[in-house]
Amino acid sequence: MKIFLVTENFFKGGMDTVLVELCNHWPRSDDEMTIVCNASHPGIATYRKKIKRPVTILAHSWPVFASVQARIPRLWWRKLLIPFLKYGLLAYHVLRFFRIFKKERCEAVLVVNGGYPGGDSCRAAAIAGMLHTGSGSVVCNIHNLALASPRLLAWPEYAVDLLVARSCKIMLVVSHAVQQTLVGRPGLAKQCPVGVVYNGLSPLARRGPIAEDFFPLHPQDHYLLMLCTYEERKGHAFVLQAFLQVRATHKKLHLVFCGYGGPAEMECVASLIPADARDHVHVLPFLPEPGNLLAGAYLLLSGSQEFESFGLTIIEAGCHGVPAVVTDVGGMPEVVQDGITGYVVDHRSPAMFAQRICELVENPVLRRQMGSAAQIRAREFTPERMAARYAAAVHAPARSLVP
Repeated sequence: MKIFLVTENFFKGGMDTVLVELCNHWPRSDDEMTIVCNASHPGIATYRKKIKRPVTILAHSWPVFASVQARIPRLWWRKLLIPFLKYGLLAYHVLRFFRIFKKERCEAVLVVNGGYPGGDSCRAAAIAGMLHTGSGSVVCNIHNLALASPRLLAWPEYAVDLLVARSCKIMLVVSHAVQQTLVGRPGLAKQCPVGVVYNGLSPLARRGPIAEDFFPLHPQDHYLLMLCTYEERKGHAFVLQAFLQVRATHKKLHLVFCGYGGPAEMECVASLIPADARDHVHVLPFLPEPGNLLAGAYLLLSGSQEFESFGLTIIEAGCHGVPAVVTDVGGMPEVVQDGITGYVVDHRSPAMFAQRICELVENPVLRRQMGSAAQIRAREFTPERMAARYAAAVHAPARSLVP
């Protein structure tokens, strides 16, 4: 079967990891796989380097709404232009995808979207897939929360959602938290079947730089690691506030931020660090091979304040026996077993976050117990299991009755 995986992305990160694992562990070797995405996606190099099976990559340079919108001046006429631009580009993408699917004799479409509505080209691919292979034939995958429609766009969004729902044989989401947010999209909710498939991944190999390559780390020192993109919603300020409370009594601890982001985003995080803590808080760039850094961490931290659908780094840390302290946002409580593999803390309470960190720093036996439990828990999230679920959905017959 010729399967087209379509995505739209502008950041290196978890979705790239999932796509790589999905391709590498796809259970049917006779399937031909093609990834279609925007040429501006920095993760294309990751696909080419890490995907081990034969995969064709089609990188298009079509204008996408997310990029075009960012260039429109914030003047009074902006709101009038946005709908024409948004749905005009959507129609354009439907036509372009339909032509590609027809030309390449595509037999199945798997859309991998960051959130919903997410990338509009992803929704266009679903609609084009329906036009090419029939209603109820496309598998749509959502990796982040679904947002409610803007008031002014409620009706056109409802219409597009109905078309996307009509295209889907099933919509696969990465957590129950994501599934619950679909209620805010009446054009999707109850219009097509929804299944939850947790992300799966292989343990990160212990490759890449170690902490001492970036800063001095004495034998009695330990570091706490936050591994994520430098987006404000990820909660760097929250984690830093908690760490400064912890450091009042634990002077040898270090905090390490590491992830994908531009110089301005990294500088924004660095500017939050007080002068007297700069020797113990480190802002590192994206590492293609973060295995050594992750395995050497004392704890993994995630301070997300919104839109955290799953938390792949929690599983990556667990594979190395590193427990996690996370906020109660999105799907992270579905991954971390509170009090067993780590702690789940109210995202509004940096003081409680700091307290939980202190408990594990001051009780190394408890930390090791939780690390062992996290390692066992991580084995439940295998890429083989994930890929088998996706493959079964792709190869299942189309829905015979579409609402």
